[in-house]
Amino acid sequence: MDKYLVKSLLATMLVFVSPIGFSEDIDLYISSVIKDASKNAQVLIIFDTSGSMDEEHSFKSDFNSANSYTAVNSEHAYDDNTLYYERHEEAIPNNKNDVRNFSAAINGCEASKMTLADQGYYVGRIREYRGSTPQWNTLRSDNSDNQISLIDCEQDAYILDSDGAIINIGSQVNGSGVTAGYPSNGDGSGTQTPNEYYDNSLAVTTNINWSSLENVTLYTGKYLRWHHNQSVTEVTEKRIVTAKRSIIDVIDNTPSVNFGLEAFNFNYGGSTNPDSDTAGNGGRIVLGIREMTTLNKITLKDKINALLPVGSTPLCE
Repeated sequence: MDKYLVKSLLATMLVFVSPIGFSEDIDLYISSVIKDASKNAQVLIIFDTSGSMDEEHSFKSDFNSANSYTAVNSEHAYDDNTLYYERHEEAIPNNKNDVRNFSAAINGCEASKMTLADQGYYVGRIREYRGSTPQWNTLRSDNSDNQISLIDCEQDAYILDSDGAIINIGSQVNGSGVTAGYPSNGDGSGTQTPNEYYDNSLAVTTNINWSSLENVTLYTGKYLRWHHNQSVTEVTEKRIVTAKRSIIDVIDNTPSVNFGLEAFNFNYGGSTNPDSDTAGNGGRIVLGIREMTTLNKITLKDKINALLPVGSTPLCE
């Protein structure tokens, strides 16, 4: 699933899943305001369950990691041993020689690896270790000289809240040939050197202000070959099936956001239960906004998959 479908319907904490944005490029988009917000960003998904969502439409078939995807031409012959990146509000890489790339072998963001292998792209607070006084900083705009040597991400960091409770256990697995440890801004916590990583023998929280910098999207070469290949087979399915898959893809690939779910009602039928789909109001909260723990994420996706295209479209609420 390409990542630009329902074009920035709201730039605040709201996502509206509707057939309005469905076209040849099927996708879902959460605005950069939401993606770059703090850990407590609240997003309410308003899912269109009106009868029109039962209609079929045609679109470019989804990215499938099992396929190799032949390059459409020499310009798009992206390398499978390279990761390409898109910084905040930049355009997706459009040429194999795009200067925004680095060797996949140095990718120390362990949290990204399974998603990259399965989805072809990963969105998160990705950082490189650089500077005259080296710290974890935003990725440079041009890596044509291959100066990027260390890559890591917020999801790999060990993070505690103000009360000392663990928010994120992270990962000490790093890129090829790099000593295991959590990313650090050179404070020497723990016992190991160099200071860009620490072993956390003292169980201290990260000293990196991850939220001070914006999100980065990583792409595999395979994903970009698919993305730029206009000859990929089209498929036909019901709009609600596409919408469900799209928003679940966003939930799985948007870290540091709390999601909730609202759906449309029949708006007739006379049910006195305000949570019923036949209640006399435009919509209902299916699941309140909550932290996306593993269990809550499963519950939310189950609720989305259970939605049916039997509602009406509310004109004013």
